[in-house]
Amino acid sequence: MNGNLWLDNSIVRDGRLAGVIDFQNASFSNPLFEFLLSFFGVPDLQGWGIEHRYCQRIGVDPAILHWYHGLEYFDTLRWVLFTGESFVQHTAENLQLNLKKWLDHAHV
Repeated sequence: MNGNLWLDNSIVRDGRLAGVIDFQNASFSNPLFEFLLSFFGVPDLQGWGIEHRYCQRIGVDPAILHWYHGLEYFDTLRWVLFTGESFVQHTAENLQLNLKKWLDHAHV
């Protein structure tokens, strides 16, 4: 995985993904988690159905997205608490609130 899959590291030509740059954080990871990172970092991308269509395209049930969103909150909160720095628009306080809301709505 690229390890840094943000819109700034994507090369787009004629409305299509033409390339990805910045592999200094490359490692083995879950491709769906990395794909969803852009949606977490740029909330304006959410609500367009792209996440669901991507899941369908790779043969994954979109119902699993709820669990990935919880993982995003947890993993980002861990990083923010470790570094003491906000992550994009996410602070420790709003991450804790969002994680609590996610847990309250999780259907285990």
